[in-house]
Amino acid sequence: TLRRTPLDRDRCLKYFKMNLSKTGNVFVLKMDDNENRINPSFILQMNNALDEVISSTGPAVLITTGSGRFYSNGLDLQWVKQNAAKMTDFLADFQRLLARILTFPIPTIALLNGHTFAGGAVLALAHDKRIFRTKKGFFSFPEILIHMPFTVGLCSLIRCKSTPAACVDMELFAKRYTSEQAVAAGIVDQSVEIEQLMPAGLSMASELARLGEERKTMGRMKHNMYASIVKDLLNLKPKL
Repeated sequence: TLRRTPLDRDRCLKYFKMNLSKTGNVFVLKMDDNENRINPSFILQMNNALDEVISSTGPAVLITTGSGRFYSNGLDLQWVKQNAAKMTDFLADFQRLLARILTFPIPTIALLNGHTFAGGAVLALAHDKRIFRTKKGFFSFPEILIHMPFTVGLCSLIRCKSTPAACVDMELFAKRYTSEQAVAAGIVDQSVEIEQLMPAGLSMASELARLGEERKTMGRMKHNMYASIVKDLLNLKPKL
């Protein structure tokens, strides 16, 4: 079982607003911190939520979503600028979280309520399924525009969860995908109106929940499916 490494609290900017609720067999983890930028506090809170989910028994699905205009706007660049000396450890922690979600032993669904950029887009790709709202919001990797090359682990994850053409367009050319374009490119599974985003997620979850009871089997299958990606995520010491 892939386990988290506890983060030192002095590395956290602030307490990240994240709420975990449960309805029936479905856990809903809502990120509610404006742009939902990823910093050590984000990683800590998400790992705590994953701990709570995995401590349950019986059929289960995990849904993650954001609030307002963003699912997640990627790494907290303010924290990055202020903590350059800690970036290697921080990126290693983030990649460990991605590996944990990628191999989480219950089905996972990302409901993209708005813009899904950079590290937030990688986070969404680590889920089993993705549903994206229509009309507002883009899915994009702008790293090349801000001079932050992807690590081998991140490239491996993106390549696994998208088509070769989309992978090139997203990573090298920072193409922005609407929800409809993202469906056509195989990046997300569905595109729905914002009012139908949670209902669509719950409907999908109801079909998958029974598989979440077979945690040992599902966890092993995911580890086997994504073995090379997990190796890249965990074994590489990320460098900018």
